[in-house]
Amino acid sequence: MDQVNKKALEELVEYQKKGCHMLVPCMEHIDDVAQGFRLIVTPITLRPHPKDKDVYPHESSHYDQRANDWKKYYEVGQKKEKVPIVVDNELVRISGQGLEKLAQNVNVIWSQPAIETDRTNKGRQVCYITAALRMPDGFSFYRVPDLYGMDLDIEMERLEAQYREENQQWLRDRDFLQKKVNQTKLCISGAKNRCIRKLLGIDNAYTVASLALPFVSVRVIPWLDMTDEYTRKLVIESNVKQMAIASIFGGQPPVTIQEVEKNAIEYVGDIPKEKCLGNDVIDAEMTHYHLDPHEEDVPFALGASPDAAGKTPESLRFDFQNCDIPGQSKALTAIIGKKGQDAFVASWLKQFKAQPATLETIGPNSRLKLYDHLCGLPDAEKGKVAA
Repeated sequence: MDQVNKKALEELVEYQKKGCHMLVPCMEHIDDVAQGFRLIVTPITLRPHPKDKDVYPHESSHYDQRANDWKKYYEVGQKKEKVPIVVDNELVRISGQGLEKLAQNVNVIWSQPAIETDRTNKGRQVCYITAALRMPDGFSFYRVPDLYGMDLDIEMERLEAQYREENQQWLRDRDFLQKKVNQTKLCISGAKNRCIRKLLGIDNAYTVASLALPFVSVRVIPWLDMTDEYTRKLVIESNVKQMAIASIFGGQPPVTIQEVEKNAIEYVGDIPKEKCLGNDVIDAEMTHYHLDPHEEDVPFALGASPDAAGKTPESLRFDFQNCDIPGQSKALTAIIGKKGQDAFVASWLKQFKAQPATLETIGPNSRLKLYDHLCGLPDAEKGKVAA
């Protein structure tokens, strides 16, 4: 091994000892570098504040979306005692912008995206794409394929559930039009983001403090022997030709998402509905809520706390949908008590195959269905308990 690669390996070991985030999942035998190739070790720093768009809050109620900043404290107990928030312990997720930054520094190689449109449902599309990294031997590649699908019928159902009031129909139409116009682009970016996370071993969430340490990438690049006269002559001739072309026509513009869409392979096939469900979309950076164990009330439990006052049913449902499992369970328990539906829910839980079934063990879709059912019932104190 030459001295340059040896120094790169030593640098890599030092980063690893410091606890940095290592983006080298395919380099188990990285010391076996082929002749004519060099290792390039690059530290990449992501900005830990959500306002910089490299990350966004994950299951946190301590981020003020309107102020676009972390809250200074949260209130605890009936006396509303103010407890300082330790921002360093807050969880954040890497956004689409942050993932793209990591992919460019690692030099991810992409296949042509393949866009499949369903032959019977034209609103159903799936994008297939493969990401690859060059292995230390210089010639083989570590490949990770993935896909992302979108069904416009399902998207419309989600928007109708979100905007159910008559005066909100224009919001539904606006959001649906954006998804319909940008469907291909959303499918491509969604598939790329899923590949990046799998290829580089990106964790689901990081603490703000942990992002003070950089992500460390390793690239394997060809390294020409410039001491050889013939090699040096070829490199100079190639550079002169590129400079001449650039002086006349300008430099080569960066590849845009429109060019990627233009070069995408499009075909028609049969797409199962399951391929358009359950995708973890990084681009959809929704607000997530985390139930603090010190909080006595749940803000979205249909008026269970003053925070729910003035909120529309759609807003409360949206908050419930983006809460963690303990928060959803506590909200449902509060609503069940308010509606007087303890017996009904106990009987309803017996339908599940896995017993004993609880509000925590059933799936998120089942909890949402139960939430919608309970919201349509009158309160128990009114004497109109529904069957």
